Amino acid sequence: MGARSGRQFLDSLHDDRAIWIDGERVLDVTKDYRFAAAARSMAELYDMQHDPALREKLTYPSPTSGERVGLSFIQPRSIEDIVRRREMVKIWMDATCGMFGRSPDFMNIMITGFACAADAFGAHDRKYSDNVSNYYLYCRENDLAMTHTLVNPQVDRSKPVEKQDKDLAAKIVKETDAGMVINGARMVSTLCAYAHELLVMPSTYLARSRSTRRGCDSSAGLLWSTPRRRPLWTTRSHHVSTKPMPW
Repeated sequence: MGARSGRQFLDSLHDDRAIWIDGERVLDVTKDYRFAAAARSMAELYDMQHDPALREKLTYPSPTSGERVGLSFIQPRSIEDIVRRREMVKIWMDATCGMFGRSPDFMNIMITGFACAADAFGAHDRKYSDNVSNYYLYCRENDLAMTHTLVNPQVDRSKPVEKQDKDLAAKIVKETDAGMVINGARMVSTLCAYAHELLVMPSTYLARSRSTRRGCDSSAGLLWSTPRRRPLWTTRSHHVSTKPMPW
């Protein structure tokens, strides 16, 4: 696929995602007056990748497919690469006057950082470093918009997550041949209304305790990703103060 266009991005959001706000289900984030403006702002950023005047500044040839992909996915090999990526980020930030702090490049750069350090993820099992590398390639080649959710529901701050009610925070409840079964909730997921993928991970270092040799309950100290579509996730948004848009 390579670098997305704005139209491709907007069309990709028609995936039956479950977004709730003010007590009602949002059927189309590209048209709902509370979400449409931000969706259009993101589409404009993606369209900039295809502007002949900006193409070289915002994209680069994929090392695997040869297609143009977002420059925020580049794995820096030199100071020049870092400078080039910084300039790419600034072009997008200037386009929104710095008011879109969770534009897709934010997570693109983070997952690229993971890929650069893939060997660290495979310190105990090589398959995890392979997973990180393959996921990075998947995101880069499909120009996916990602978001993360880092915070567990804060019901009782006196207890670590593994001591909370069993059905509160997202955790592994079962593992099968098909994969993990997750149950529970996470909080704070900026950009989730427009993201293709949701990354779930701890928000901070999980310290060792006497009750757990590995630092925390292994069912809660996890890093994984999932498509944003329903029925995998239901998102409940805070009330926003905005007026209906003319479209």
